[in-house]
Amino acid sequence: MFYPCQSSNGDKNGQWFIDSSYSTHMKPSKNMFNDIDMKRQTRVKIENGEFISAGGLGIIGVETTNGKQVIHEVMHVLGIIC
Repeated sequence: MFYPCQSSNGDKNGQWFIDSSYSTHMKPSKNMFNDIDMKRQTRVKIENGEFISAGGLGIIGVETTNGKQVIHEVMHVLGIIC
């Protein structure tokens, strides 16, 4: 998995974890979601072979140089850190 990580002053809202195969995007901060379905829970296998819980699936809006883009099916995963 390729994951860019950007955080300022310890603010974890700027962190993104993006699966380079474009199958799974994860975000640890729930306040970034435009919409989230907390009933859609699953587990995510991480690099060391362990599983962590994904507490929901939702939609996030992202400002880019080409305007606002929407990313669907983003997992809310509390256990991920940079």
